[in-house]
Amino acid sequence: QLAGDSAAFVDLRRVVDDRPAVNFGSGSRDAFGLCRDGAQAELSVLMVRNGRLFGSKSFGFSDVEMPNTELLPQLISQFYADTNDIPDEVIVPFPLEDTESRRELYAERRGRAVRIFTPQRGDRRRLLDLAEQNGRENFVSRFNPSGNDSIGRALQSELGLEEIPRTVECGDISHFQGGST
Repeated sequence: QLAGDSAAFVDLRRVVDDRPAVNFGSGSRDAFGLCRDGAQAELSVLMVRNGRLFGSKSFGFSDVEMPNTELLPQLISQFYADTNDIPDEVIVPFPLEDTESRRELYAERRGRAVRIFTPQRGDRRRLLDLAEQNGRENFVSRFNPSGNDSIGRALQSELGLEEIPRTVECGDISHFQGGST
């Protein structure tokens, strides 16, 4: 909650609580979200390791001429080209034509089976949706920076501010099991 001006005292959880929680489960998985508009594309990858969101990466591309069905497999190949950190599951927004050969290649490099699939529902679908949402937001940030203020507008509205906030500062009061603040 924000304190200070009584008009600005708002529970920020209302701003973000509409988003569904994602249960990452155990194991490891990468979810690939692709956002595309004409010749511009954004790939967003959410990486879950040991059941925790380990990281995310986003890559922007201009002058892309190939269709998504060719682009995504090529980008996934590049993503895993120089690493053996291949997860248990690779979650993609649509089935890949070469899924079986990829499974074999990644399983050989990893030493264990790899599942490549497009979930239709459940927590894995929500993880994929989150990757796709990140891709859309990163696309707007990269290719249309002036149009990326929807979160700022939501904060402006909720907090009753005159202008869209451009900076949000946070503080963390650390503690050890409820003590040693």
